[in-house]
Amino acid sequence: TFKVYIDGSAMLAQYGPVVARFGYAIAAFDDNDELAAAPTGVPPAFVITSGATELWAYRQVLKEWPQTPPTITDYRGLVDRMVDEDHRLIGGHKAVDARIWKDILWTIDQQFERRTQVPITWMPSHESTLAIGVVCKSNGQVVTAHDWRANRLVDALAKWEVRRWCLTEPEGKLIDTAAK
Repeated sequence: TFKVYIDGSAMLAQYGPVVARFGYAIAAFDDNDELAAAPTGVPPAFVITSGATELWAYRQVLKEWPQTPPTITDYRGLVDRMVDEDHRLIGGHKAVDARIWKDILWTIDQQFERRTQVPITWMPSHESTLAIGVVCKSNGQVVTAHDWRANRLVDALAKWEVRRWCLTEPEGKLIDTAAK
């Protein structure tokens, strides 16, 4: 079995969808906490927030693993919204990120899992090493040194993926100014 960590990142979002760039990272660890895989990617153009980018990363995990692996995310909205009713996630014009949620819910259903039993855990991010063994994840367990390092790894990889496709700050400002 694997334990998976995910993260999404955004850069230049303040300049709007033409300039903004998004990327995600997934890190899969085996039972010995050895890194087994670390894919990165760019979500499709309809993904326009870092939260949606992290949702997209989770969608990728669900699509690629035959059975949902335990997944750790620093996006609390993903974990909190897993208990929402379907119509709140995918129905109506006010359903934020409905397109991604629809894929997530369909995939979970195909794996014959109940959404409330899907092994997804939130952990606080951007904490110092002082959080190790003290701060709790959403499942009540404390953040381990491995959790802390794995979260930093996917954060760095997601930022790296964004930078691969990102304009420079001056280029972003120029395009933003020209578009107004």
